[in-house]
Amino acid sequence: MTPRPPQRPNPAPKKRREVLITGMPNFVAVRLLWTLLDAEPKTHVALVVRGDLVERTEAELSRRVGVRSRVRVLRGDVVAPDLGLVDEDLERVLRETTDIYHLASIYHLGVAKNRAEEVNIQGTRHVLDIARRCDRLERLNHYSTAFVAGDRAGVILEGELETGQKFRNTFERTKFTAELEIRRAMHDLPISVYRPSMLVGDSETGEIDALDGPYFFFQLIVNNPTRLPVPLPSAAMHPLNVVPVDYVTRAMHAISIGENNVGRTFHLVDPNPISARDAFRMIAEHAERSAPRGRMPHWLAQRLLALPPVERLTRQGRAFLHELDSLTIFNSMNTMAALRHTGIIAPPFPTYVDRLVRYVQRDRTWGDGDASDLL
Repeated sequence: MTPRPPQRPNPAPKKRREVLITGMPNFVAVRLLWTLLDAEPKTHVALVVRGDLVERTEAELSRRVGVRSRVRVLRGDVVAPDLGLVDEDLERVLRETTDIYHLASIYHLGVAKNRAEEVNIQGTRHVLDIARRCDRLERLNHYSTAFVAGDRAGVILEGELETGQKFRNTFERTKFTAELEIRRAMHDLPISVYRPSMLVGDSETGEIDALDGPYFFFQLIVNNPTRLPVPLPSAAMHPLNVVPVDYVTRAMHAISIGENNVGRTFHLVDPNPISARDAFRMIAEHAERSAPRGRMPHWLAQRLLALPPVERLTRQGRAFLHELDSLTIFNSMNTMAALRHTGIIAPPFPTYVDRLVRYVQRDRTWGDGDASDLL
């Protein structure tokens, strides 16, 4: 096992901030909140939370001692004008907010098309409207995805967005459209954009909120009761670009307080990804299962995953196959430059794969979960 370099504490900003976060209790939003509060002991945070998710958000906050006094939960909804905030909360947000982290989105493929458009596109427009009206705004941080590249292949630069690409699902298309809105606003707002690749669990604990996307294939290997080899997707020689959630949130936080990062886009990716074949082999090794072998044609895998008995449980797995089928390399020069003196680097997959496997072995739950939980 390759040793991991020690992690330094996340950098702290030069002054106290008043932060607004959308997206709670989304797993990434929760992890970003912990990162921010740990690094900034004087900073206060307001969370815009949909009414039916307030109780779950309060439960998340109760897991950390000493943070409740610095966090306000505001009932609201990004799909509503003024984020659905009551007058008193809205006035305070506009008067005090210095930094916004917009993480509210829907990525599950089973959600209705109009719902994804409402949250991912209209929600972003409403956040932009709030940002323009904030008296003290210093940064708007927009959480996008590397897969706004759609079906493009080859090297994808951080500064590229609209290149005539096509999209394989509603998530890619709506996040692309949202980022277009963000790009247009860069001329009058201080904005930074973050594009993570495929997200996996914490590199120390393996913790993740839902076993979907690449985890569908992780589970095929780890929880295979027959111990027979699982056939590889036909694109198994392509890079498998995954990043652990702790790297994504630490990197996003560090970049967001950097002084020279306004008006730029950052790929939060593995700069040296291994092939899917090697990743699946390592997963099998740590799970004490037979290494995958053989090849399953892409068209056959897609047809099998689309069969009615399994389609509901495998939408994210099908999306993962589509993403893996494109030979794509995400350039991350902006990110490496912004993080150069922070000590924050994307850990290589071999250094934490054992934690991911152990977590999957403990949690055998299949499926996409409830898309309503992702706001």
